[in-house]
Amino acid sequence: GTQIRLMETLRSSLNVQSTQFEVPRLFTIPSDGEQHKVTIAIIDLSPTFSYESVPRRAPYAYLKANVTNTSACPLGADHGIKINYKPMFKKRDTGQSKTVSFLHRQVIEVKNNHQKALRVLVMESYPLSVEDKIKVSLIEPQVKHPEKYDRQKPIRVNKANNVEWDIDLEAGESKELVLRYSIEHPAGEILDYTVAEA
Repeated sequence: GTQIRLMETLRSSLNVQSTQFEVPRLFTIPSDGEQHKVTIAIIDLSPTFSYESVPRRAPYAYLKANVTNTSACPLGADHGIKINYKPMFKKRDTGQSKTVSFLHRQVIEVKNNHQKALRVLVMESYPLSVEDKIKVSLIEPQVKHPEKYDRQKPIRVNKANNVEWDIDLEAGESKELVLRYSIEHPAGEILDYTVAEA
């Protein structure tokens, strides 16, 4: 079949946010204040070609290619999508005397700064208890049967205990995602926990 060879490049930049790649060979980059490109990977991709025409707008058929990146090399960050990861809110819930409960609330704002609509997959993890005496409950979003992973659901929980949201954003639109969960454990015990990376 037909293959497209995609050449990925790394631009030197003064941005605080950046994507880092480890390049397995040496390159000389002049320190002249100009932008420079370095090839970091050449990936063979197998596209599916199709043609699209809107005769009312233009009397042409345009070639389109659908390509899936099956390599381990990401295509980099898209700065046209702004993610605002707000500080986590945590509070102790005063309830029963035998147990202690903490409520956690994480807000993530996603904004589409592109001039076109797009879909974004957002993943956020929350703790998974391995002991019966520690209970972790997902409060928001409400996911029916979180143990049954269904890629067709717009909100789901995967096997790594990450909440996954498929969100559709119009041009210029922003949406706020909220993750709320509680952790309950016996009173008098100190609970030390971390949340794994998504």
